[in-house]
Amino acid sequence: MGQLLALLIIAVVAKFAWDAYQEHQAKSKREAKVIDLSNAWVDLTNMPYRKRGFILNARELAGFRLISEALDNRYVVFPKVRLADLLSMPADAPRRQEYLDRVKDRRVDFVICSADNLEPLLVVVASSTDGGRKKPGSDRFTLRVLEAAGLPYTILDVSNLPGSQTLVETLRKAGLAI
Repeated sequence: MGQLLALLIIAVVAKFAWDAYQEHQAKSKREAKVIDLSNAWVDLTNMPYRKRGFILNARELAGFRLISEALDNRYVVFPKVRLADLLSMPADAPRRQEYLDRVKDRRVDFVICSADNLEPLLVVVASSTDGGRKKPGSDRFTLRVLEAAGLPYTILDVSNLPGSQTLVETLRKAGLAI
């Protein structure tokens, strides 16, 4: 009977030890996902960053030039603007952080702003009919966000750019007074 009791105590202690070990392992794995944002580990003398040769690919650059030439001096166009930089959200919005996280890494292709105060007036979303890099679901979400924010948008097919006059008409229909 004493041996059975000792064996039972050893089994219970072993179970507690095993559970503690597994919890420690799980905690270590969770902690490994944390990125050290301090600069303590960075070798500031040999950083791997390099300047890109350009910020727009050839199609995007052609679209940027076309839009820039169509606008008068009351407007300026900016390429590759973070969607989060165009939006605001009330501090008491339900699930605020979740909604902010959904837009923080997204960008829009071009934003046309008032030259006076840089108020965003129109977003131009570049699409491509030849199977470009973007996913339709991502574009659909971005367009829905713009609609919810009350920010007008138009879509520009960068694989088949319109003529200058056609673009001007499109921008007028979207609300620009050009």
